[in-house]
Amino acid sequence: MLKYIVIFSFFLTACREQKKVTSYYDNSKVIFSKGKKENGKMTGEWKFFYRSGKLESIEHYVDDRPVGDYTKYYENGQIKVKGAYSQDKFTEEIVKDTLENNEVVKTTIKLACRVGTWEFYDQQGNLTKKTYKNCKEDLQK
Repeated sequence: MLKYIVIFSFFLTACREQKKVTSYYDNSKVIFSKGKKENGKMTGEWKFFYRSGKLESIEHYVDDRPVGDYTKYYENGQIKVKGAYSQDKFTEEIVKDTLENNEVVKTTIKLACRVGTWEFYDQQGNLTKKTYKNCKEDLQK
């Protein structure tokens, strides 16, 4: 019985085409983003970088949609924004330029609603908090 479970688990994993993706700025060696795609869609943790090579944000995705924890940084490494996105509610769709295979591609992204308390920091480290209870509040940014 255990043998069949292991084989079935392997089969399910193999069916989900998951690969690591790294995109670069302007055909350079400077990383723009890195993460995983499953069946062509962003999934799991993604890291985005400034042109300087410093970390800009850490985001989490399911089927190309931002979900869960989100952290954005100033170029000096200080936290700029911390919060979480809803896994099932979306505010709007936008078209965003992304880099794929070193080419700028227009990608339609569903923006997820911010949920819970978000922390916003200015460059001096001063904190402002805002709590989002529903999508309507998020749209009134």
